[in-house]
Amino acid sequence: MSQAQNKGFVLIGRIVGDSSSQKATLFQRDIFRADTVPISNSQFTFIGKVHHPYIASVGTDKASQGRGVWLSNDTIRASFKIDQGYLQPIDVSGPPETIDYLTNINQINAYNTSTLSRAQKNQQVADLISQYVTSHPASSYSFFLLSMNSRTLGASLSRDLLAKLSPALQESEDAQDLKKKLLNEEATTLDKTLNGFSLPDTNGVLQRILPSGKPYTLLAFWASWCAPCRIHNRRDLVKLYQRLDHNQVELISISLDDNRAAWVSAIAKDGLTWPQRSDLNYLSGPIAKQLALYSVPQFILVDGLNKVLATNLDSAIQLIDKK
Repeated sequence: MSQAQNKGFVLIGRIVGDSSSQKATLFQRDIFRADTVPISNSQFTFIGKVHHPYIASVGTDKASQGRGVWLSNDTIRASFKIDQGYLQPIDVSGPPETIDYLTNINQINAYNTSTLSRAQKNQQVADLISQYVTSHPASSYSFFLLSMNSRTLGASLSRDLLAKLSPALQESEDAQDLKKKLLNEEATTLDKTLNGFSLPDTNGVLQRILPSGKPYTLLAFWASWCAPCRIHNRRDLVKLYQRLDHNQVELISISLDDNRAAWVSAIAKDGLTWPQRSDLNYLSGPIAKQLALYSVPQFILVDGLNKVLATNLDSAIQLIDKK
């Protein structure tokens, strides 16, 4: 999936209905690289090489990056137009996957903007992706389509479709990461009831976590070495804890650290005054395994019966504020 191809790409673009743009920028999302070239007579050309096919967004000095194109080491021609301030592709030619990407993303957008119910929209998307993945098991675009829509598909269907991909794709590092993500989603799916458990506090004393005895318990999984976690601690959780009704909501932070000194030091530096728990076993502890944790930060809100109500911080806060 990630093998470099021998040749490079040539992306020839044309902007329809705009003659004022002077520069075009190509942003390769997988490696966070941007290249800029001049626009002449509404046309531009990018030449380069990608390590593996992926999405590349195109923008100009007059329009932001839109849906982009599926970029591989081939010659690709694309027409764009400016739509509500975004440069959107309207037609492409080149390898089949490049054409399929534009066709599929337009179809998915059409489903999502239709008057169908959310369940019907999701079913339409699931049918489209299932048919494509089944028909193109060796395509890196099939894996991309599957991984980008795994939440819509659900963990069970996503896992089934992943099993239909070629052995090379299934064994890739990206596929292994997706498998971990799907296991985590299944373990923490909404309305699932978690098993009760206990963890040591900073003094090594075992403390009951679930059930907490309160209507809501917000579990915040983090680690001292996780920069986004530390930002959430200082920016969001400190303020949240100060305004919570502690008779109704229990906030408990659970660290995936394996170094006690680093864990305790981070608690002090971030000003975390609510219950802190950790078995200091990183991902090998029983709680990490029960929830199939594979990365942090992660947030889980449960009710008094240990039923999962939310699996991200924004949704959890919204539910807490509605109580």
